Amino acid sequence: TTQYTVTGTDANGCSNIKTRNVTVKPVPTVTVAATSICIGQTATLTAVPTTTVAVGSYSWNTGATTASTTATPTVTTTFTVFAAGTGGGACTDTVRTTVTVNSLPIITASASPKDTACMGSNVTLSGSGASTYTWTGGVINGTAFTATATTIYTVTGTDVNGCTNTTKDTIT
Repeated sequence: TTQYTVTGTDANGCSNIKTRNVTVKPVPTVTVAATSICIGQTATLTAVPTTTVAVGSYSWNTGATTASTTATPTVTTTFTVFAAGTGGGACTDTVRTTVTVNSLPIITASASPKDTACMGSNVTLSGSGASTYTWTGGVINGTAFTATATTIYTVTGTDVNGCTNTTKDTIT
């Protein structure tokens, strides 16, 4: 905040002095972490103050008026929050953050030998399309086991983004 003084002199040599105070209000600053979700999930975005300047109000482009908002975008989307300081004529911080939306992995299942096996023979189920796989029935991905009955096995694959999807394979 500063006081400015101006001296004006007219054509007759007469002068006058005026002063004005310019009040500089602090700007509240906030951060919002970028996040990554799998399609179909909900992202929670939270504006976190990073200065001692009090935030009096929030306004998100989602319509929320609190520090946090949720969204379920279907594509990668940028969200904006306006954080206004307290008091009349308060300054505002504008922050944008991106929610990256990752697609689900496309999981396929295969059996070796094919989906028909003789009772008591070894079968190996393998999933593909993701990074890790979890099978029902105690099956370990890519590891042979003994087929004892017609069974539907479900595999859940998880990719590097933590997104999961499932598919099934029937061994008869």
